Amino acid sequence: IYAFAALAMTCMIMAAYRRGPWIDEFWTLWLTRPDLPLADAFERRWLLDVHPPLFTFLIRLLDPLVGDDMVRRRLLNLIPFVFAAAFSVHMSIRAPHARRFFLVFSILIASSPWFATYFAEHRSYFSQLCSSYVLLGCLFVIHVSDRDLRWPRDASLALYLLAAILLSFNLHYVMAM
Repeated sequence: IYAFAALAMTCMIMAAYRRGPWIDEFWTLWLTRPDLPLADAFERRWLLDVHPPLFTFLIRLLDPLVGDDMVRRRLLNLIPFVFAAAFSVHMSIRAPHARRFFLVFSILIASSPWFATYFAEHRSYFSQLCSSYVLLGCLFVIHVSDRDLRWPRDASLALYLLAAILLSFNLHYVMAM
């Protein structure tokens, strides 16, 4: 599985470097430009987009680190990837009965053509895919659990679930529905 993950990651990073920019990425670039004060950017740009403004806001905060370089902007997708991977490893350790599920689910997600395609785009789609992965993983662990969830014992699961729900609702309206 580690070899498969390394191969998938290598392919995704290569795709991010090799792919040319497309119009939606220029749209994201325009939305996140720091040439307007935050309130004006929200009113005059972000409300024009069909996505909730969380992704645009976070990318704007990271603009000083990545600048206009599209490859560096695409590589920001490593952040949601690490979030989903850490969740998968953590839940596989915490809920051994769910290991097979996470193994198969990870392979299915990573082998999907959309996984590599969305990783190589500077839009919120890869973040949406990763938050959906975490959300479905949490729901699976809760569903197959042989006991009630309790605080603080199940705090990590609850925090992953909360983060996935908040991301889902604030990255894409249709996905949230």
